[in-house]
Amino acid sequence: MDLGCALLACLMMAACSPEQATSPARPSAPSPRSTPVLLAANYPLAYFAERIAGEFAEVEFPGPPDEDPAFWMPDRETLRRFQTAELLLLNGDGYSKWVEPLALSDSRIVDTTASFRARRILLPSSSAHVHGPQGEEGGKQLALTTWIDPTLALEQATAIARALSRLDPDHSEVFEARLASLAEDLVELGERLERAVAPDPSRLLLTSHPVYAHLGRRFGLNLRSVHFEPDLHPSEEDWRELDLLRESHPANLILWEAEPLPETAQELQNRGIRSILFAPCASSPTATDWLESQRENAHELEEAYSTPH
Repeated sequence: MDLGCALLACLMMAACSPEQATSPARPSAPSPRSTPVLLAANYPLAYFAERIAGEFAEVEFPGPPDEDPAFWMPDRETLRRFQTAELLLLNGDGYSKWVEPLALSDSRIVDTTASFRARRILLPSSSAHVHGPQGEEGGKQLALTTWIDPTLALEQATAIARALSRLDPDHSEVFEARLASLAEDLVELGERLERAVAPDPSRLLLTSHPVYAHLGRRFGLNLRSVHFEPDLHPSEEDWRELDLLRESHPANLILWEAEPLPETAQELQNRGIRSILFAPCASSPTATDWLESQRENAHELEEAYSTPH
């Protein structure tokens, strides 16, 4: 099955998922506001909601652009805004640890990852101290950067569209049409990523953090992770760990969540390793939107894979 068919099949399966079927038929009564407010736990969910809801809802992601939403703690005023929103769009599995104390009604919470909970990825135990977004299950770490797999991004968008239709059934056909438009973009993105790595799908890759697990599984990438921060120069111990890792995994490409320091990139280059920016875009970007940022990621992979080892 090609990627386009796979994504459209996911859209159909998500519409019939048992988790969603057991959710309340309608959220609790909305406030008297004429336009409902939807608050998202990260920027990708806000982007999906904006594409689908348009003028029929106010969509907000109130997190700061320079902070990972998986570690962000809203202040008191922001927590009040979450408490009064008609819908709260979550990434599931403990991504937003501040939610549970709010004791919100289940009918207002949209776990956008519920349809693929059985397909969660448990990270190796060596990843327990990393700084990327992850939840916990029995002491193990879950990979939570789900939206960089376009197939899962579509399932998350589908969950948002269905929640919007329950909240505002008069515009359900509009929401479905806009979801279909977003699905086309996600199919195109997935196909482009697939073409990018097709010249050498078994190529060895490094990543600055283990936040690319879902991307790796979807496209069959051979990934191993280090624990480098883009805004900090690695310690001597970090470099020794990298050199040891490359004895068994001699990769010459490393994916970064953000641009590394020039001196870090140069030291990697001295070791024969090229730095590639592949931004998950969990927080609001400054000069683009989520889809364009992912297209830029695809372009980076195209350039990297077109270069001989």
